[in-house]
Amino acid sequence: LNSITISFRISLFCSNFAYKINQTTLIMKSHLLYFFCFFLIISCTVNNKQKCERDKTPSLKTCFIQGFPWNDREQNPINAHNGSILYHEGTYYWYGEAHTAPSFLPFQINCYSSKDLLNWNFENIVFPSLTDKAIFPQKTVILSHPIVIYNKETQKFVLWVKTIESNPKICIALSTHPNQRFQTANIIKNDKKETPFTLFLDHNDKAYYISSLKSEIRLYPLTKDYLNIQNQYHHLPSLFQGTISLFKNGLKYHLILSNNQKTAQLLSADSIHGTWTTSGNPYTGPDAEKNFHAQLSFILPVQGKSHAFIAIFDNKKDSIAEKATPYIWLPIIFNGESPIIPWYDTWDTTIFHENNIQ
Repeated sequence: LNSITISFRISLFCSNFAYKINQTTLIMKSHLLYFFCFFLIISCTVNNKQKCERDKTPSLKTCFIQGFPWNDREQNPINAHNGSILYHEGTYYWYGEAHTAPSFLPFQINCYSSKDLLNWNFENIVFPSLTDKAIFPQKTVILSHPIVIYNKETQKFVLWVKTIESNPKICIALSTHPNQRFQTANIIKNDKKETPFTLFLDHNDKAYYISSLKSEIRLYPLTKDYLNIQNQYHHLPSLFQGTISLFKNGLKYHLILSNNQKTAQLLSADSIHGTWTTSGNPYTGPDAEKNFHAQLSFILPVQGKSHAFIAIFDNKKDSIAEKATPYIWLPIIFNGESPIIPWYDTWDTTIFHENNIQ
């Protein structure tokens, strides 16, 4: 339990107990009891803060802290930018762009693994640099926004990643294991007008490719093997062009549209092919109107917890070269059916038990 839960329970206990005290004869004891409870609340808050302060040192992390470097278990900085996370058989796999010196441009995709979302092991370079000159004539090809989904029917892990070049493409690659090298299986042309795409895997294992243009958002169903896009698509009006993050809570679909120049917008629908309604900026807290100076890259469902999601951002305030605090992870809280992403300097996953309302 964190300090918020403990403090609330202490306050409730003290209030109930003090009420039972005869206020005319034991008023002094009542005051002493309240003083004692206040001391306990302060102690719990301080102890929780100290616990998270210890997480800033090289050790096992127990909570998420914004504004401090995030290292793997070997104490190397986690290098997985603009990425996504896959959960498979009890393990989370984090895929992201590897920003390496001297250019800090992403030419390969890294993979990390974790059981608790806090402590990560470097697994492998799962997608190396593209070198086929017949397909990629440029000397080096920049890779952008990798996302991996699992196909239960083919039992293959499917990686989609966009190339940044004069004629951008989307590479689709396969692997039999989530932490081993992916081999290119298909390459399709990518519209220059599209922003980085995302994939969404629905509860019926139907997968979608979602892209953003200036005037609309397009949802294309994937083929059954997840290796290509079907021609027909569903479109919905777009307030602006930006990065898309789509997730589903219960029977409700939610889509967050954001970019570095516009305040994020939330769209929701009862069906992925239904009518989508806009409800404004889902972010709250300091610099919410500036998207926390970060770019939302992925929304992760937390396994084993209902109505529990984490919004994963790349911090744009610090330079890529410095890589000081490259990632911001924040919980998604539900007020009824409406998702809210509040700012927390420090938090842990017990927040999903305390604050989610359904």
